[in-house]
Amino acid sequence: MYFLDEHAHTPEVVDGEGRQGVWIAGDGRADILVRCEWPIDHLAITALSPVQTTFIVSMGSGESRVALEPGSLQH
Repeated sequence: MYFLDEHAHTPEVVDGEGRQGVWIAGDGRADILVRCEWPIDHLAITALSPVQTTFIVSMGSGESRVALEPGSLQH
């Protein structure tokens, strides 16, 4: 992953089970480039926000928009 602006923070452990996450600043959007040695067929993302917001992710020609409610995990 390449972080293209100052709105995303590098991955860090986010829970007691050792899972890593990326924090996105709430004052803007973050552009993150995902690069892989093989074609990416699908991507699984879990999103959580302390405030109501819309999470938008796009890869290739596809885009997904998910409404996030405070404290509710979305997969």
